[in-house]
Amino acid sequence: MLAAVLVGCSAALVPLTPEQSAGLEEAQRVADRVTRAYGVPGVRVYATSGLQPTSAAAYLSRFDWIFIRPERLTGNRFLVVLTHELGHVTLRHRWVDLPREQLRALIADQERAANRRGVEIMVRFLGITERQALEHYATYLVTASWTRKDRAVFLPFGHPLPCEQLRDLWASFGQPPPPCEAPVPETAE
Repeated sequence: MLAAVLVGCSAALVPLTPEQSAGLEEAQRVADRVTRAYGVPGVRVYATSGLQPTSAAAYLSRFDWIFIRPERLTGNRFLVVLTHELGHVTLRHRWVDLPREQLRALIADQERAANRRGVEIMVRFLGITERQALEHYATYLVTASWTRKDRAVFLPFGHPLPCEQLRDLWASFGQPPPPCEAPVPETAE
């Protein structure tokens, strides 16, 4: 039923600012280029606020849709959110029915792989260096960690902690990761 409702509608499922509309159009252009180059089915990119509160975006493999929160369609976080989801698309990540702990491990592996592919996509299609792409991801993941105070608070099921994702991502490129953990506040004595 949802598929029938969305077919032929605009990609914005919520009102957008002009900047967000431009970001959504750019996201669709990038998605079209990336899926064509990787030889995978195209995806439709939608803006919606109907995601879980802790999710910036989501890839629904059943329909080949990417949903992005409107506030993530602008700024530096936009590149990380989009390329990470396109990482899932190009790696053909699909939902599978597994026992809970096996599913948790699979999702963690898929998140790491999507981050790595996201860096690759930034370099191949957005014209930035590998180091710049890694730094974009570092900024995003450090911010995610700090807002959670380095705890597994509001993480989607199976997602590793942001600092763990950062260390794994940089190690996969043979680079030492930048510091991630939030600084411990000094106490007055």
